[in-house]
Amino acid sequence: MLWFGPLHLRGAPLTGTDFSQYCEAVIAAVEGRAAANPHRSALVASALAPLAARAHALDALFLGAVASTALLAAGAGAWALAVSGRVAAVAAMLACLSVAPIALLPRTVSFYPEMAAAFMVASAAAAWACARGGLLACVLGAALVGLAPLVDLRGVIWFVPCAVLVGAGAVLGPEGEGWRSLGGWARRLVAVALVALVLLGAWRLGPRVWPANLGGTLEMQAYSQVQDVARRAGARVPFLRDVDAACRGRGFAWGHGGAAEFPRVGACLAAVNAVASNLPRVEESRLAWSRQGAPWVPVLATGFALGALRHWRRPRRALALLGAAVPSVAMLASAENEPDLRRLGQALLAVPVALGVGVEAVLAAPSAIISRRLPQFPRAPAFVEVAGVVLFALLVGGVVPSPLSPVARWRAPFTAQSEYLQYDGPRVMGREAYDRVCATALAGRAEAGWAGAIPTRPWP
Repeated sequence: MLWFGPLHLRGAPLTGTDFSQYCEAVIAAVEGRAAANPHRSALVASALAPLAARAHALDALFLGAVASTALLAAGAGAWALAVSGRVAAVAAMLACLSVAPIALLPRTVSFYPEMAAAFMVASAAAAWACARGGLLACVLGAALVGLAPLVDLRGVIWFVPCAVLVGAGAVLGPEGEGWRSLGGWARRLVAVALVALVLLGAWRLGPRVWPANLGGTLEMQAYSQVQDVARRAGARVPFLRDVDAACRGRGFAWGHGGAAEFPRVGACLAAVNAVASNLPRVEESRLAWSRQGAPWVPVLATGFALGALRHWRRPRRALALLGAAVPSVAMLASAENEPDLRRLGQALLAVPVALGVGVEAVLAAPSAIISRRLPQFPRAPAFVEVAGVVLFALLVGGVVPSPLSPVARWRAPFTAQSEYLQYDGPRVMGREAYDRVCATALAGRAEAGWAGAIPTRPWP
């Protein structure tokens, strides 16, 4: 990822949006206080705090982004493995290099890499629980699905469909197990009960991560997209209360309120997205979508169609493949309104999995033919699969020219944002509390004559 990133980037070496907010959140976790911005997960900040205490907040954010991207790639492989096989898993991990917003996550100094990793892992865990079943897979899947809204409130979009898949896996039991066994039914009841307890536990942890008195709500997270679209187009920014009656109330924060809030939140998010879709879009946004988002839509559809056709006799696997992709596809529809790196990184999470599953589906036919024609060579199909994966790696790496290459003609590199650089100096910039805290910390680091583990400009 670190080597592929620059091929998708134009401008500064690191990308970041709202950098000072994430920087301040990590510093707040080190100091044991609440962050100034209520939309930044205390869970992620606390996870990065030990490194920040020993080095610096910038180092913690950067290394957290690298580790999160590695976890994301592993999640893509696990998802593909759950529904297809080893070839799909390897191809899915390789395909992460070809999707520019994902390949750029290691260079994004924010909590977005952690968010993307948590969402990918949630989809992978749900797919595994649904496709394979089993007590351990369902309980672990419930824990990982419950983690998504604790990393970011937008994880609720992943939580609902993924929790349904995990529940389905608990009810259906291990793959291939019969329904008539009394012991099998007992195990299913235990699995369902444990899944419900784990998900309830994730809900109970919400107030520790999202204190309601700080005002962070899912509606405001979604509404920020409306603000971005309107301001970029020079249009009047509508008030949240004008968007739709469904958005009225105190707002939704994970762990506060009850299950009755979920339908209202869904209606509000749909209303907010409809308003964003009706706002005028500047040519820059249209061009960005045509270059960064639209080309992956047919790839996503083709890969999942091939996977669903291959597994039509195993409906649990087809359901796991398609059901776990619902959240990222929903985000993809929303990202068309504002196709920046932050939103596309989450919206394209299913693309590497679709590519991986598609590669295995394509290789399945020649492998089957060779197995029938050359039974005296039982390892021949495996050689075909290995050769196919190697060829796919060459296509992704650009050694063999293809649309998947990082230097393919259709690609347009992202213009990098280097917002953090404005805070890295002796002068405190910005008016908000998080601006001042972060700038002061970076200035203190510079005055101490120590640049930390990660220099300001780590790559040319």
